[in-house]
Amino acid sequence: MNTTTKRYLKITTIYKWRNGGKNSGYVPDRQTFSLVATKND
Repeated sequence: MNTTTKRYLKITTIYKWRNGGKNSGYVPDRQTFSLVATKND
């Protein structure tokens, strides 16, 4: 019986709008990390 487990990191970046005249645009607000583990039988 062979059981393999794969783990990978899911990174989500949340952007927010910055109104700064010439420098307007979306800037990264924060990042969330979640560890996802999948098991394959």
